[in-house]
Amino acid sequence: MSLWPVAQALLITLAVEVPVIAWLGAPHRRRLAMTCAGITSVTNVAMNLWWFDQVGATISTLAAAEGAAVVIEAGAYLIAVPTRGPMRCLRDSAVANGLSLVVGLAVPLIG
Repeated sequence: MSLWPVAQALLITLAVEVPVIAWLGAPHRRRLAMTCAGITSVTNVAMNLWWFDQVGATISTLAAAEGAAVVIEAGAYLIAVPTRGPMRCLRDSAVANGLSLVVGLAVPLIG
């Protein structure tokens, strides 16, 4: 398996999600952006290297993996800044993951 598609997916995801989380994360932009970069790297690589290899890449497994990433990443944001509350962390994670999913699906169509 070539690692280039995994690296490309990670780069696209980080390029979208980190600025979104930083934008939504006032007044804790830097802490949340760094948390996002770290946890998103883990969830994205795990999803692309392990999940799809073990479970298969279908629409339903993609939805399950994205849902898991939203919850895991929201948990990391909540640990980083507990005063944000779980619902705000879930909302921010869902927005960032949704946007990166749309961009990630659109990039192959453009290029």
